[in-house]
Amino acid sequence: MRKVKYRVFIPQKYELVDGGCKRQLIPGTGVYNQFEGVFHQWASGLEEVVGNGVGMFTYGIVESSDGAIHEVLPADIQFVEPTIL
Repeated sequence: MRKVKYRVFIPQKYELVDGGCKRQLIPGTGVYNQFEGVFHQWASGLEEVVGNGVGMFTYGIVESSDGAIHEVLPADIQFVEPTIL
């Protein structure tokens, strides 16, 4: 297992203000947050694509420092220590 830095997109969330007439973006949403963790392995996933069948994709299984497991796309993972053979 290797130490990694990875980023996760926090979806946009809004709250109603001015008596429910306006939406205001909640701070800390709609952005990428960076975390550190331990890379476990690569995995494959399937996603249904409307009208086109099924699409395959690769993701990394990463454990965060609090023990939570995340499925992270390869472009969002940075290895911070070399491979030990």
